[in-house]
Amino acid sequence: DDCTQGVARGDAAYGDPCRCGNDCASGLCLESGRDGGRCTALCDDRDDCDGIDLCLDANYPARSPDCPDPGLDFAVGDPIRLCAPNETGLDCGGRNQCRFDAACLTPPAPLPHVPPNELCGAACEVDAHCPTGYRCDPIQVNGQGFNLCQPAVEIFACADGSNETC
Repeated sequence: DDCTQGVARGDAAYGDPCRCGNDCASGLCLESGRDGGRCTALCDDRDDCDGIDLCLDANYPARSPDCPDPGLDFAVGDPIRLCAPNETGLDCGGRNQCRFDAACLTPPAPLPHVPPNELCGAACEVDAHCPTGYRCDPIQVNGQGFNLCQPAVEIFACADGSNETC
């Protein structure tokens, strides 16, 4: 008579697709806005997250009426830290396309008449925080300096002005 029934959660692991928090073993589903939700986890710092993922400050959200209670001991609005995907290299068409501590950047043009695609660049401290092919470089935005993952390429024009191999 004095037993309580636990909350049933799914067994989806970190990074697996989800629709609701209770789909995930952790009870946390992070909406990415690009490809639906992904299971995530609580973190204290970046080292607690898989690979190059980020550890970000967030507020515990209100539960969707379409989702069962995941059974976590947080109230709506409580501060939490959770792992979020590193969006470096994803196409973006403006600053609101990069959601998780990232900016939409325009990399150098490979050729004078070839406009580059804008790409997300995540916040970083060292090159190891960036995916392969990217490096952690400083940028200036409105007079403030930030480090963001940016393509690790250098583009040089041919001495004769052509776009042939030089």
